[in-house]
Amino acid sequence: MEWRKKKKTFCLACLALFLLTLPQAPSGAAENAPWLAERNDMLAAASVKKGHEISTACSICHTFDKGGPNMTGPNLWGIVGARHAHSDYDFSPVLRKMKDKIWTPDALDRYLKEPGRYAPGTTMYFGGLLDPQDRADLIAYLMTLK
Repeated sequence: MEWRKKKKTFCLACLALFLLTLPQAPSGAAENAPWLAERNDMLAAASVKKGHEISTACSICHTFDKGGPNMTGPNLWGIVGARHAHSDYDFSPVLRKMKDKIWTPDALDRYLKEPGRYAPGTTMYFGGLLDPQDRADLIAYLMTLK
């Protein structure tokens, strides 16, 4: 696989978790190959270090340490694999309605890209992280917080 040739910047267990939680493309469609290759390349190139750097912009509203306080936004320790509206934070009604959904890497990717589209009515004042690689880097960092 092409990703094995690239520098590994996070553990293989994180890679496996991410790949297992990717949405499956419809079977039998020839156009799926570029989609899968793009997602694998993005993940293979993910940098926990860069994700940590990206997270500093989020620290205006969020904390990332175990047992850290909620601020304007919730503490994000252990967010990957947690349920939406998982803590004692006062989440927006739309996220409380989604409380049975899990924050998978794919769900985080969609939320971070367009929070208002993923959860219409969310109170997170963030327009979105448009660069797919930046989202992958941030998610790779969030995956280490456990």
